Amino acid sequence: MVQNLDYGSFFSDEASTWFDKIHSCPWEEEVKISDYFKLCKTATDLTTKSFLPERNFDVIYFDAFGPDKQPEMWTPEIFERISRITQNGGVFVTYSAKGQVRRDLTTAGYRMERLPGPPGKKQMLRGIKVDSKL
Repeated sequence: MVQNLDYGSFFSDEASTWFDKIHSCPWEEEVKISDYFKLCKTATDLTTKSFLPERNFDVIYFDAFGPDKQPEMWTPEIFERISRITQNGGVFVTYSAKGQVRRDLTTAGYRMERLPGPPGKKQMLRGIKVDSKL
C-alpha cells in the first residue's frame, strides 16, 4: 500500500527513495537510511515503564491519535518518559498543537514552538530538548 501511495514522489525522486526505505525497514532493527540518518522502528507501549532503550534518541516523531481520542498517550507522565530518552538538543515533533500539550512538553524539558502544519492541518508542534535534569 505504501508503494502504491508513492507519497514521496510529490516532493522529489530522492524523497520517494527515502520514503520507501523508511517504510520498508524491519521493526526492532537499526537501518541506515542515508549517511546522516539511521532509523530503528520500535513497537512498544509508552504507557508502561518497560521501555528502556540502550541510548537516547535524537528525534521523536510522536504520532499518537489526538488527545481527545487517545488521552492516555498525552499525559505529563508520558511526556516526562519521552523527555528522559531524548538527547539534549533532540527534537520532538507532533501534529497536535493543543495548548495543554505544548505546556506539558515545556514542563517536561522541551523548548516548544508552533509550526505551520501539513496540508489540512493549521499548525503542529516542535520541541527542542533543553532540560538535562529529567
